[in-house]
Amino acid sequence: MKRLATTLLLLTIACGGENVSSSTPLSKTPVSIRGWIAEIVPPPEIEQSIDPTMRAQQQLELLRETNMSVENVPYASGGLGETGSFVILDAPPGRVVVIFLVPGSTRESRLVLENIPPHADVLIPGIVLHPDRVELPDPGAARVRLASGAKERREVPSKVTIAGQPVRLFEVPVSAMMDRRDYPSPAPRYQMIGVVK
Repeated sequence: MKRLATTLLLLTIACGGENVSSSTPLSKTPVSIRGWIAEIVPPPEIEQSIDPTMRAQQQLELLRETNMSVENVPYASGGLGETGSFVILDAPPGRVVVIFLVPGSTRESRLVLENIPPHADVLIPGIVLHPDRVELPDPGAARVRLASGAKERREVPSKVTIAGQPVRLFEVPVSAMMDRRDYPSPAPRYQMIGVVK
């Protein structure tokens, strides 16, 4: 299995040399980006169900098939869970573009983060994915945290923007950053529905 993985990795590098060389190098000051998707708006090709039960099932199916990546950062790890919760690790500071590909859409939904400080933890709750864009319904709920020697959380001046919206920046005790690698836990908007096989 290890040999197969190594072979596939070498083939990927060999075949995609141009993409690898043009990507952002591994950051020494990585940031974590976490949040959750509140809703996925289906593309026009997919009829949106009116029935609440079927709509919930449709949302779950769309979540399962949605792909997520970071532009020019092939080494970023993490993923998207069935609840819509996501985490991205090892993204670089500065400008980060998170790309979502909604099933049935040929266009990317891009979430642009600007001026992200080194070693930051970014929380973006309740985003709405459209076939061609990402909406931040409550920009005030988003926040960025930085570990510091402070004994309690304090707000500091911020130049951070997410989806073009200004976002607050906080210095927090180091102990408060222990969850930066965890998936956030949103209140479930859609309940899992049993599927008959």
